[in-house]
Amino acid sequence: MFELHHPHECPAWGLAKKRIEVDKSDGLIPVPTAPGLGIEINLAELEKHRIAKIEIA
Repeated sequence: MFELHHPHECPAWGLAKKRIEVDKSDGLIPVPTAPGLGIEINLAELEKHRIAKIEIA
């Protein structure tokens, strides 16, 4: 995602609850201290773009 420039109207901008901040002094992204990538998905925004829902029993 960081290799691409998404226009501001792109749905990808609202998918994370908190934006990942890039350090302006060196252009690096801090490594999260907790498990995972440090990204929390905005499920309400994701739901707006759903095409189909598949139920698995």
